Amino acid sequence: MGNYRHGIYTREVPTSLISMTEATAALPVYVGTAPVHLATDPAEANKAVLCYNYASATTQLGYSKEWDKYTLCEAMYSDVFPILFIWNGAGCFY
Repeated sequence: MGNYRHGIYTREVPTSLISMTEATAALPVYVGTAPVHLATDPAEANKAVLCYNYASATTQLGYSKEWDKYTLCEAMYSDVFPILFIWNGAGCFY
């Protein structure tokens, strides 16, 4: 019983992990539904669409205020660009 240690003991172990760095920029990515039937130059389903402004987003994905049906439209309305959109093919009624 002489070798038993009571209490809590800790020690530091060297790690191979690199410290995190602060990000200076971010690109939001949204995946969802869009009213592509309202677009003048419709985007292809399941392909990334990089939009730098509201006009390019509505041209490729269309726009509707029915955000419960077309989930990407809310991100368009936020007007925080550039945004990477991925239209999953749902919500199109050709």
